[in-house]
Order: sequence, then C-alpha cells, then structure tokens
Amino acid sequence: MQSRRDVLKLAALAAGASTLPFPMTARAEGMRMRGIFETPMEEPFVTQLHLAMTKVAGEMGLDYQHSESVKAADFSRVLRQWCDEGIELVVGDAYGTEQICRRVAADFPKTAFAMGSAAGASGTFERFDVLPGRSPEQMDAIVQRQYDWTPPGS
Repeated sequence: MQSRRDVLKLAALAAGASTLPFPMTARAEGMRMRGIFETPMEEPFVTQLHLAMTKVAGEMGLDYQHSESVKAADFSRVLRQWCDEGIELVVGDAYGTEQICRRVAADFPKTAFAMGSAAGASGTFERFDVLPGRSPEQMDAIVQRQYDWTPPGS
C-alpha cells in the first residue's frame, strides 16, 4: 500500500517525466494508474502527459492504461468505475470537466487524482498546470521544491 504522499510524488514526477534527465525510482511497484483525456491523443498536452505516464510505468513496473476522447457526459462514469476497481492514481486533464472530476475525487478518498487544472488542490485532488518553456532543470527544481523529493544520485 502506497502512502498518499508517495502517490502524489509519483504523479508529479510523471507529469514532468518527459523532461527529467534521470531515471524514475519510487516505492510504487505494481501500482495501477489510469489516464483520462477529454481530447484525442493528438492534442499536445495529452500526448506529453501520456508519454510521461508510459515512461514512468515502463521504468517502474506499473500498470498504466488510458482512455482518450472521453466525452464530458461519460467522465463521471469512467472515473467512478476505475475508483470502484481500486485504481490508486488517476491522471489527466480536468480543464473542461473540473467539477465532475472534483466531485468524483471527493467521493473516493482512497484514489489519488493528479489532474491538469487551473484551480487549486483539495482533498485527494492534486493539480498541475502546463509549464510552457520550462527546461529540464527548472522542472527538476519545481518537483524537488514542491514535493520535497531528491532525484536518485543527487
């Protein structure tokens, strides 16, 4: 069982994984993660987040699957189904489905949510926002500062 802090660190790292210059390590082997996206995979934000999650899953032996082009009307059903299945972490974009995602997160305190969102974090709902033009060093510093995390070998 992962601590909430470990799960959120993993989510933060995954969100920046494609820009980090070091391999990922954490105590998360076997964790089940899901990505949910309202837009198709061709959307740049979705592509980068999906690639980062795929990279982290491969390096850490995690179970990552995703659903793209999920209509707002289906978001709640998909999220609730995953939470009922015991998924530990849900990542994705909540920009167009903010209230839906937050309601589901509030109903499932054992599932961590790390969602692209312009609003603040609350409960098990952590947020990240697009950080255009950030170098790998800047992303590394942000993750270290925000989550009190040091990359391996530092």
